[in-house]
This record gives sequence, structure tokens and C-alpha cells, in this order.
Amino acid sequence: MKFVWAKSISPEELTEIVAIHFQALNESFLNNFGFNFVRTIYQELISDPTNLVLIVKEDEHIVAYLVMFLNADQQLLKIITNNWLFFLRQAIRTLLVNPRLLIRALDSKDILQSHDEKGEAEIQFFAVDKNFLGKGTGTKMIRELNDRLKRLMINHYLVGTKKNNPLSNRFYLKNGFIFTHELKIFGETLNYYRSPVYRESRKIPPTTVSTPRSFNNVSGSLRKTAPRIRSPKAI
Repeated sequence: MKFVWAKSISPEELTEIVAIHFQALNESFLNNFGFNFVRTIYQELISDPTNLVLIVKEDEHIVAYLVMFLNADQQLLKIITNNWLFFLRQAIRTLLVNPRLLIRALDSKDILQSHDEKGEAEIQFFAVDKNFLGKGTGTKMIRELNDRLKRLMINHYLVGTKKNNPLSNRFYLKNGFIFTHELKIFGETLNYYRSPVYRESRKIPPTTVSTPRSFNNVSGSLRKTAPRIRSPKAI
């Protein structure tokens, strides 16, 4: 497999990404608005140089991808501003056919709620082709992302996943992410996790003696374990 940080992609590659989206994220609220609607969103995201786009290729075909906003608040506003007329038309057409979607759209009391820190980096889309699940592809992508962010001096980032998706939640916990909060968006509850990456990447001065560390993958917590010192026996 080949990991590529994409600055631009071909129309054929964009089609492959959207196809994986509909396959792996088949319950996404966006899917209700059709293939072209979702394709426009991805095209906007990938063409923006302020976003990070990681794609994984096997035999020259995309089998997994990840899209990160380095500034989630500004990015969402930019997408809506640049494409508001297209999105409005698509939304009206879809809601006329399926008016129940309006109830889900309105059931988003937390959509405008900011995270703990304004402008925090966030994984917005992350999907792996079903034929490549269980092969460590997702974990390798997270490691690749972490290495890239270290070079960009970004300390941490967020990712949200559906609360009722046990496979996805286990994946983030297994990779050391820390649960932070819940948000309700489009009628669904999302669990949000923060990356723990840079807590263990701090350099220790040569003159400093470090204590052993142990890592708890279940809770995602990093703790120092001090050496045990035996008390002197009484004489």
C-alpha cells in the first residue's frame, strides 16, 4: 500500500473517494442528498490547501482516505459560503421528497456549539474500503497523520464518531484517543475523542533521569510509574 498526501486529485480519484464514502459511511446524513451533493463537498475540501488529505492506494486505486480540517470552525463556514446556492437547491429537492429529513436537520442542537478550543484541528472524514478492514490500514493512517502534525507543530486534534458504532469507538480507544464529550447533530449522538499523541513526544533533556511509563489503551491515559523503594528494615 502507498500512502500519499494529496494536494490535488483527478476526477476519477474523486469518484473513488465518494464511492468509498457511500460504502463505508452508508448511514451518513449527507448521503440523503445524493452522490453529486457529497461529491461537491469532497471536491471543495480536497481543493482547499488549508486541509490535509491522506489517501491510501493499492494497485493505483484508492482504498482509504482521511480528510482533516486544520481549523474546523472556519472551514465549515467557508464551504457553506462558497456553495450555498447549490446546497440550498439540493436540500429543497431532497426535503420535498423526504420531509422527515427536516426533523433530523432541526435536531442538531449542538451543531453550532464550539469545541473546547476555537479553531481546533479535526478529522472530518475517515473511511476504509470494506475489503481492507482488519488489516491495520486505519491504524497506519493515524500514525502517518500524527507524524505529519508533529512536523506542523500541531499539538492535538479531535475526531467524532457515532455513539452507536462500537467498532469505530473501539478503534479510537485502541489507538490511545481520549473521550472528551458528546454532541447531537442531525438527530444522532456523536462521541468526540482527542488525540493523545504529543504527550509522549516531548523531548527529555539529557541530564534528566526519566521514570518508566505505562500506557493504558482502554482509557487512553498516559501515566508515570515511579520505581518502588523498599523501606529499611528495623534493627
